[in-house]
Parts: sequence; structure tokens; C-alpha cells
Amino acid sequence: MEAENGKLLHSIGLDLTQLKRDTAEVKNLFKSIGTEAQNEGNKIDRSINKIGTSVAAIFTVGQAKNFVSELINVRGQIESLETAYTVLLKSKTKSDKMLSDMKQFSIKTPLTLTDISQAGQTLLQFGITGNRVMPILKMLGDVSLGNAEKFQRLALSFGQMSSLGHLMGQDLLQMINAGFNPLNIISEKTGKSMDFLRKEMEAGRITSEMVTSCLLYTSPSPRDRTR
Repeated sequence: MEAENGKLLHSIGLDLTQLKRDTAEVKNLFKSIGTEAQNEGNKIDRSINKIGTSVAAIFTVGQAKNFVSELINVRGQIESLETAYTVLLKSKTKSDKMLSDMKQFSIKTPLTLTDISQAGQTLLQFGITGNRVMPILKMLGDVSLGNAEKFQRLALSFGQMSSLGHLMGQDLLQMINAGFNPLNIISEKTGKSMDFLRKEMEAGRITSEMVTSCLLYTSPSPRDRTR
């Protein structure tokens, strides 16, 4: 099949090396999504035009339609993200900056832009300030080891805890289920027993700042510190 495709490409004068280069460009485009939605949308438009002939030469008509449809869907998702973050941050400039930071983060982790942006919205909706979102997301990404489901659980429990200002049993359980137990870390750092710390938690004395410190302590690369 590959040989037949090669003959077909040769017969219509299509440069196979250029095709591979163009296809790689589209793959990289998907990975780079998140920076300046309008600019990325324009890139998608240009890529569709650029590789249209190449796609038609390799894909069936149905596959080509699905491919282009997916590109259009991605563009719509970018625009939706930009709108959502502009509303949450009350600033398009801040929205563009945060989405750009999320895109860069997605490149370095197994998490997708969708994973990261959803978790970011969760944190913002629970009242966490914009300047704290990315540092927290990066620490949650470290703790979750890039597991998207655990990452979302941690974002939810961290947001709920932050809105109250202290750790509660339900949030602790969610964190433990996602592989993170701040009481274990506090016990290790202070020498206090788990029974004592659970009583402290029930009394509302395990603050969100203490849990954030535990995240930083657990993170293998404490490059982003929150206050």
C-alpha cells in the first residue's frame, strides 16, 4: 500500500519530502494550540490551504473531510477558551498570557491543553487569583505525574479547599484518591502524629497555605512558588 501511495504521489508530481514536512507542521500546530487564539486560527487556515492537495493524495475523501473537520473544531475550541478566560480574568491581555503559558506547559508534560485549561478554569471559579493559577497547575501536574484524571481531581479538591481557606475531610479524601496526602507530608516535616493532624484538620487548623507548601515540597522541580 505504501509503495502504491508513493507511485501515486510521484505520478502527480507531489514532493514526498515536502508532504512529510507539511504534515509534521500540522502535527506541531496541534501541539502549539493555546497561544493567541486568532493567530492560531489563522495558522490553521493557512495549513488547510497548504496541505489540501497532499491530504487528498493520501486520504480517502471521508478521511480528508474528517481531518479538516477536526482542524475546524480545534479552532473553535481555541476561540471558546479565549472567550472563557477573558471573562474569568476580566482582561484579554491576561487571558492571552495565561493561554500562552498553558500552551508552553502542555508541551513539557503529558497533559493536553484541554486538561490544563479545564483545571485552570476550576481554580479561577473557586476564587484563586490569576497570578497563582499557573504555579499551582504546575505543582498539581507534578504531583499527578501527568495523569489527566488525577490532575482534574486535584484541581477540584484544591479549589474547594482554597475557597474555604482550610482543609476538610472530603477534600483530603479526594486528594488521597489522586495520590496526594498533605497530612503525611506535614507529619514527616513536623514529627506530629497523623491522629493529632486529623484532629487539627477537624478544627480547621490545616490551612490552604499549609497544603500549598506540601505541594511545593512534593514537587520534584520547585520552580514556581506561590504565596
